[in-house]
Amino acid sequence: MKPLRFLHQGFAHRGLPRVIVLSALLASAPLITPWTALRAQQSQAPAPAQSAPELATVYDLDAVRLVLRAFHGFTQEGLLAASTQVPRALRELADSSAEDLLVRRQAVKALGLFPDSENFAFVSARLNAANVGLKRLYVAALGPYAPTRGAEVTALLAAPIQDRDALVRTYAAKVAGRVPLSTGLKGLVNTRLQVEADSGVREALFKALKR
Repeated sequence: MKPLRFLHQGFAHRGLPRVIVLSALLASAPLITPWTALRAQQSQAPAPAQSAPELATVYDLDAVRLVLRAFHGFTQEGLLAASTQVPRALRELADSSAEDLLVRRQAVKALGLFPDSENFAFVSARLNAANVGLKRLYVAALGPYAPTRGAEVTALLAAPIQDRDALVRTYAAKVAGRVPLSTGLKGLVNTRLQVEADSGVREALFKALKR
């Protein structure tokens, strides 16, 4: 029986001394009040908050992933609107073996929109990716760096331009076409031309020289 109801009934019953009723109320109050207070405190307490960096990381990845999945493609503006750490988010998505392959490919493509030193190092270290689709895209992602980092890009193309996959070689030849002409570049392209049998790759190699 609730204390207040018990008190009301006790006072209404003229045969029950008030001291007994008050004693019963006081005895039961410590058992009820802390429980009620605890229930109230738990219902009002906010959920444990994550630290700011954790929230930012989760938000960045989710938002960038959504932009990369857009049906009509992604834009640099859309990516920048989704996150303040776009290059970092793209590298993480591209490099995650647990990530959907479509998202990984889109992330590699998007890296070309942010040609900074960190992305250059990231791409350079993954030109021999196990997945041939990703390998093609990583080679193509060297393109934005070709005009300004010609010597480095030329050295990096030495392996892709001889890859067993014709599309990898094609992308390598197209990147070579963006590198400023130099003795090293000409030697690389001419050496491959001597043995290249694929017509599409040969065409891209010729274009790399005739500028």
